[in-house]
Amino acid sequence: AVAFQNRGPVLASGAPDGKVGFWCPGVSDKALAVVDFGEGVSRLAWSPGDGRLGVGGEVGAVAMYTA
Repeated sequence: AVAFQNRGPVLASGAPDGKVGFWCPGVSDKALAVVDFGEGVSRLAWSPGDGRLGVGGEVGAVAMYTA
């Protein structure tokens, strides 16, 4: 799963291995940060103000990360 911020430059990615990455495409090829969500990621959604990222898992877990 991938999701760009609504107004910002950050792209979030979620992988089947549970890793959530934060990227700034066009600026760096390296992730700004990577966190382990704990299960495969099925959904990503930025809050309207771009300050938080909601993550949904394949088994039902939900988490919110502050950007």
